[in-house]
Amino acid sequence: MRILLLTDRYAPSIGGVERQCNILAKELTRRGLKTFIVTDRYLRSLPSVDSDNGTLIYRIWSLSFSRRFLEKYVASFKAKSSHSEGKAIIGTARSDKRWHIRLLRNIYRTVFYKLPIFSFAASAFFALISRRNEYDMIQVFQTHWLAYPAVVAGKILGKPVVAREASLNGIDLLDDFPFRHHTKRMLLQYCNFVALSTAIQNNLRARGVSPERITAIPNSVRLASENQGLMIDPLSVLFIGNVLNDPLQKGLDILLRAWQRVLKEIHEARLTIVGAGDFSEYIALASELGILGSVNFLGVCTDVTPLYLSHNIFVLPSRYEGMSNTLLEAMSFGKACIVTAISGSEDLIQNGINGIKIEPENASALTDALIFLLEHESEAKTFGAMAQEHVRIHNSPEKVSLQYLRLYAKVLM
Repeated sequence: MRILLLTDRYAPSIGGVERQCNILAKELTRRGLKTFIVTDRYLRSLPSVDSDNGTLIYRIWSLSFSRRFLEKYVASFKAKSSHSEGKAIIGTARSDKRWHIRLLRNIYRTVFYKLPIFSFAASAFFALISRRNEYDMIQVFQTHWLAYPAVVAGKILGKPVVAREASLNGIDLLDDFPFRHHTKRMLLQYCNFVALSTAIQNNLRARGVSPERITAIPNSVRLASENQGLMIDPLSVLFIGNVLNDPLQKGLDILLRAWQRVLKEIHEARLTIVGAGDFSEYIALASELGILGSVNFLGVCTDVTPLYLSHNIFVLPSRYEGMSNTLLEAMSFGKACIVTAISGSEDLIQNGINGIKIEPENASALTDALIFLLEHESEAKTFGAMAQEHVRIHNSPEKVSLQYLRLYAKVLM
């Protein structure tokens, strides 16, 4: 089998999709499959043809280098957050009633978001056509706008397409495309889908995808090495999550409000917050709540291994996820995890067995869970050991890549 992996981002870019593509590509190559990656040459300094441990990487042209200006646009035009009790409101183009601000937002969104993705989609289509003799099937790592050129090329060439649905409604990002109803229908009718979670699997069925074309395959994680001699602080809590695209997704506002209550019971507790994006509003909220002295905002960390090793508890109170890579990593390090009962987390964490699950938006329940684990070190260790065992059995690269191999063999029959 010759597999083409199509993704809009790959190393040196760092993110969940990049990590999962990298892990799968290495495993497929190790198993003897001819595997290559087609991705965006988002930096002009990157080579157009490269290799990563035997996997060929073709980086193709697009206008995505202009996306760096999008970050400046977001910083310049984002409305101030309003932190009311239990809720944070981030201004958006639709919520701003000033017509000239809405117009500027829409212009910037077109120039620095839509044009780059449309240009890459067109470039990807021509790459798939021109390299048609090099692969037997296409796997797209995101079921959104990038899946459309893959489906069109697949139909023309008679090659199957596997689309990895990493969020509940990733296909709705096609609403930015012209003829969105047609493009969605093509994907739903032609693609073979990988669903990362039970919730995603059920959502695809609800959209009319036959169960025969849906395969449940979770994200994988490389198992952590042994503790490197770092001491674990029993009163330490770790949060890792990016706030780049949706500042509210990870539920950090809920965590900070819960943390204020935790400190009333456990004064020595310490919270570490790591991730990419603008945390200034959350720093302001922590200051407003009077907890800034116990919260360490680290920003982006290139190596989070020491943080996993030195912290006792991992918390991820997200409002929505596909299947969190950071949660899998925390589990692989044997951390006691507190998560919300949402897609992905529901499949990974069994409440009271290998972690604690709470309902989203529930600061009171989050407070209780944090206090319980901070005060019961033995239970935290048990949860962590069970979490580590779960990912060892279900989420190792060897296990997950074997599931992909079975899927590829099925769609190529």
